[in-house]
Amino acid sequence: MANNIGARFTNDMYATKQDVIRQMKVPIVDNIWDQVLEYRSNFQVVLSLKHVNNSNYSVCLAPSINERVNQIDRKLIKILLNYTKLGRNGKHNFESRALNRILRTVAQKYKINVDSATIDRIISEDISLLSPEAMLLNKYFRTIKNLAKNYDCSLKDEFLGLTYSSLLGTDDLTEFYRTTEIENSLNKVVINKLYLGVPSNTIESSMDSLFNFLETSTNSLFVKATCALYYFYYVVPFEAFSEEMSVLLFKEILARNDLGELAIYLNAESLLLEKEQFESFILESQKTLDLTYFLNYILKKFEHCIEDLNEILSSSKVDEIAEETYSTEPVVNQVSNEEPKEEIKVVERYVEKIDDSNVNYNKNIAISEVPDGLNEEEANKLETHLLELHPELSRAQAYFYARHCTIGMKYTIAQFKRELGCAYETARTSMDTLVYLGFYRKEPLKNKYIYTPVKKG
Repeated sequence: MANNIGARFTNDMYATKQDVIRQMKVPIVDNIWDQVLEYRSNFQVVLSLKHVNNSNYSVCLAPSINERVNQIDRKLIKILLNYTKLGRNGKHNFESRALNRILRTVAQKYKINVDSATIDRIISEDISLLSPEAMLLNKYFRTIKNLAKNYDCSLKDEFLGLTYSSLLGTDDLTEFYRTTEIENSLNKVVINKLYLGVPSNTIESSMDSLFNFLETSTNSLFVKATCALYYFYYVVPFEAFSEEMSVLLFKEILARNDLGELAIYLNAESLLLEKEQFESFILESQKTLDLTYFLNYILKKFEHCIEDLNEILSSSKVDEIAEETYSTEPVVNQVSNEEPKEEIKVVERYVEKIDDSNVNYNKNIAISEVPDGLNEEEANKLETHLLELHPELSRAQAYFYARHCTIGMKYTIAQFKRELGCAYETARTSMDTLVYLGFYRKEPLKNKYIYTPVKKG
């Protein structure tokens, strides 16, 4: 019976005590609530994040909640796989659309009236005619673009300083953490005090708690990012832009763990539009020291972010296909005005031929059906085979793997970047996708990662 009651008010709905009172239609539910808490204790994970009273927060990863978290993680990875398959023009269209929606969301939050032409100018970095109000959007745009460049710095003061100074539009911060107190109605409460902005003399220790959590947490990608979003918003460490900084940190955590550059294009800023509801779950989680209430809320709201990104992805795919289909250029015979060039004579050079008939070349290839000793023709066949067998692979990923699948060899992101001529983040995302699909095993080696082929059937 206890398990049934606990599961009902945890898995069917993650209820507060007041929710249980409303559902049971009785004023006193202490015994029922004890059963709920007993059930939840089986799935409770204590976090290193601390309240200002030095109590630890926790999160309840009950079956239904854990499954929803996993669904979000899978959806994000699926979007990532489709994003990596876009060509250059497709990615450009995707990024422009995503940034457009993010900037419109920020404009809505600050009640800034901007038209499409203004946002287009910001994205194209033509800021000569921007109004003072629109300059705030430009600072936010530049901050988002800089997120991808800050992967090398640790998620501590350095990252926060770079991001905060970018939002302020300065290279020289004269102050860092907030030194003034937050004035709101919560300050008038004495017993069981709640905070939307901890006392300024506790900010540094609170942020140390957050940094420790980010370094040591083994929670899933989305849980970790959501807990950090909650905690940063609760602390309010800066005099300005703390709400935006909480969302940017949320994105950065997603980017560094699995999503790469895709994370910055999530319109997580939309979470801040319903401020009253957002903060009500912040306070509920703070009151109970249970971050599951906030996690449950973000899981619901984040579905819209994913739908939004999928819509942008679909539109970008359609545009890319249309461009490839209709952008054929007619061949024009051109008359050259250049003077005839001197004929280049080829001088043959004697090269001694070495008899290698007795040398045994034997390669053990991860794909057992493919003959040993892949030449370019065989690699092309394997590449085609991979794309047909695994349509989620991009051509670049299939191309690289077909030529780098020897058991015992170790490959790097730098190799992918060099051979495919792509950006580092694209290379990293592609290699990690191959790990996710089971083609490589990823292992740390000093200050980088190596990728070892996994034997496949």
